[in-house]
Amino acid sequence: MMFRAWVPFVAASTLAWALVGCSGASEEAIDDLNAGYTASPSGTKDAAEPQLRIHRLFNGTRHFQTLDQYEGQARGFTLEADDVRVMQDGVRGASTALYRCLAGGLDHFLSPDSACEGARVEGLLGWMFPDAVPGTIPLYRCFNGRVGDHFSTTRPDLECTTATGFHREGLLGYLPGSAPFPFLDDQQHVYRLYNGGSHLLTLSSSEGLDTGYVYERAAFRTLRHKEIGADRQLFRCVQSAGLPFLSIDSDCEGHGPGRSLGWIFPSAQPETAAVTRCVHPAGTDHLATTNAAECVAAGYHLEGVLGFVPVE
Repeated sequence: MMFRAWVPFVAASTLAWALVGCSGASEEAIDDLNAGYTASPSGTKDAAEPQLRIHRLFNGTRHFQTLDQYEGQARGFTLEADDVRVMQDGVRGASTALYRCLAGGLDHFLSPDSACEGARVEGLLGWMFPDAVPGTIPLYRCFNGRVGDHFSTTRPDLECTTATGFHREGLLGYLPGSAPFPFLDDQQHVYRLYNGGSHLLTLSSSEGLDTGYVYERAAFRTLRHKEIGADRQLFRCVQSAGLPFLSIDSDCEGHGPGRSLGWIFPSAQPETAAVTRCVHPAGTDHLATTNAAECVAAGYHLEGVLGFVPVE
């Protein structure tokens, strides 16, 4: 167990309030939590999906981590990060279980202790590796004593700091890493089509084919979920004349709500490329591309960099 020679995470000054009113979880609560697992039609866990994503949400005061982000959204929480994954089953050396717990009726936290360190057991989230092995990354738990709030992260140096008000409590275990590029399994293609007058960028390679667009190529990739570092959303917008363009403004720069094409990085990261937006001199066509020289060669005016995306 990870908690050999381990002192309780809950500070002595907060232990009393943290355990008030705590009791064991009901079978219904555990069933509800475990319902977040991907299941096959037969009701068994899907062996093709060995990892489960833990969504981290925040309501402005407290954090909430869950296998089902809609569980948190229904409670008034907003998605904050999606970068933590656990193993679906205790196989291949992943022998440490990870539970979600509840202390004091408000503080949800993660723990490898099946008794939740004396707090209420909400359910099993998945499995971790007890020791570092190639391809794994450590998961730490952080705590804000002023608020009485926990969250767990693989990036404590960035998130458990004096500036954030959180301090690192300890190591929970080790999780499967993301290689060769972070969030590799969370990427999606944005396709590019052209009708002779305007470009269309879309998540569907067949969209627009029935209205005169011709498929050109896969333009670049975005992330399906908001991740730590990739927290800029990319939207497809439509001008008043019906011409499509991409923007990082959810209101499409005054043209109304846009359609999300996923998440991108606001600044350059290893193995990323800049997405540049350019416009035809007549204003009749916008193009977003990872090859700015393409805009110059076509006589388009460079408008600026929208963000950064994983390299192909």
